[in-house]
Amino acid sequence: MAEHTPTPWVAEPEYENGNPTYIHKDGHGIADCSMGYGMEDDANAAFIVKAVNNHEALVDRLKEARLQIEYMHSKFDETGTGNAVLARINATLSDVGGARE
Repeated sequence: MAEHTPTPWVAEPEYENGNPTYIHKDGHGIADCSMGYGMEDDANAAFIVKAVNNHEALVDRLKEARLQIEYMHSKFDETGTGNAVLARINATLSDVGGARE
């Protein structure tokens, strides 16, 4: 599978006086969110760019949180309180390709 276009991505107008629905990296087109829904198209483009540009940092922070929870969990009597949280974190990291390294 090919690698995705490197970040950061931006959403800007594709044409002069257009709405910021054209997602690109240094002019390399990635997606056009202009679907005829006006401000919703603008919001969708902004949301995609925000999610993509923050994905790696969010995965890294979630991995850090997992390590801290595992550490604290190992230092105290097992109450089971961390198990559910760790299971959700591990499932999320697995979904986004950030499983144990």
